[in-house]
Amino acid sequence: MTEAVAPEAAGGAAPNTPSIDDIVKRLGDLPALPAVASDLVSSMDDDELDLGELVAKMECDQALATKTVRVANSPFFGMMGKVNSVQQAATVIGLRTIRSLALASAMSSLRPQPGTRGIDLHEYWLHAFQTALASREIARAVRFGHDQAFLAGLIHDLGKLVLAVLYPELVEKLAAKRAEMQISWSVAEQALGLPSHGALGAALARHWHFPESLCQAIDDHHPPFAASDRISDIVHVADALAVTYCAARTGKTAVIELNGAAFKRLALSDTQLRGAVRALSQADDIARQMSQERA
Repeated sequence: MTEAVAPEAAGGAAPNTPSIDDIVKRLGDLPALPAVASDLVSSMDDDELDLGELVAKMECDQALATKTVRVANSPFFGMMGKVNSVQQAATVIGLRTIRSLALASAMSSLRPQPGTRGIDLHEYWLHAFQTALASREIARAVRFGHDQAFLAGLIHDLGKLVLAVLYPELVEKLAAKRAEMQISWSVAEQALGLPSHGALGAALARHWHFPESLCQAIDDHHPPFAASDRISDIVHVADALAVTYCAARTGKTAVIELNGAAFKRLALSDTQLRGAVRALSQADDIARQMSQERA
């Protein structure tokens, strides 16, 4: 179950704590999504988009293309050193997956200032890819669009980067509160009276004109109390699996937030759960590529 912690200041958030509206007004201060990435977002609703058109869009941004090819060469895809172009990467990996990787590569420009405490970019992208891979496996198991689930899992914590870039001092305060009370990031947000990272990420996704279903999945993943959107359940459960897996592997203490109703709605078998957990181990190298400076 998810914990509830009252905000520190009686009656709500502490003085000078930004509201969701305050933060939304500053979204324009963030690095702009590259034009080609905006085109890729627009193409999500285009079922007729062909491979050649997608490759042509990506090759318009050499830095984005270079990083996407570098990620495609990670051991996860089994093509170490064999992919030399966006065309080859798209052919091997598939149109929708390469689009998701390109969008993630574009989003990697959201980087907090060096020295910002409270968020580690490698850990961030490791968790993002673990959640994406688990989301894809769960989606396959429940016969939901696995490409959409992969992208939703990949960007579900986007709001953490928003806060780290715009308000690094608040991320440091969140880290201190989490350590002091042994609570999760989302519960620490409640304790400090901050908007949730789900709401912040959804706001940025809408600012970038992502499909509403993805925005809703970002907004709802802690936790999806309503049964209105299956993708929210998928990402929520995948997120919990990723946190559990990381804690078991590293021995670090973690607060697991799993909404029983969401888990029950998915009705996953033990075999399907084991498949999702196996997928988590494949994220390490690809996350390392994403956390590096954009080439």
